[in-house]
Amino acid sequence: MSSRNRKREAFLPPDDYKYLLAHIPAGKVSTLASLREYMTAKRGIQFTNPFETGVGLLVLTWKDDNLPYWRVLKAGGELNSKYPGGLSAQKKKLESEGLPVIAKGQRLFVKDYEEYLVDSLASGK
Repeated sequence: MSSRNRKREAFLPPDDYKYLLAHIPAGKVSTLASLREYMTAKRGIQFTNPFETGVGLLVLTWKDDNLPYWRVLKAGGELNSKYPGGLSAQKKKLESEGLPVIAKGQRLFVKDYEEYLVDSLASGK
């Protein structure tokens, strides 16, 4: 296969996501997939590994609790139990910013999370 036909793939270090997290305003959320999409477009690559993105984000959350990591959701608006303090801490932080959190079985979600998605990751609006 020629290099011209190969996907441009890259590992993005956790600090590459630090700026994005810092610019998600209170009362807004993003998803891991949105972070990946933004960063691949910004870096001019076609693919980043979802697992590596998730692990990278977790590294950031445990290194710097000043970053609003709780504003990053999993697919479908689901809260992430691996963040510091688990689901209850993320739920509390999101609710304190006015986001409604609901239970579906034992899983927690931001209700109608699409309404709270940040419009532009670059600007935080």
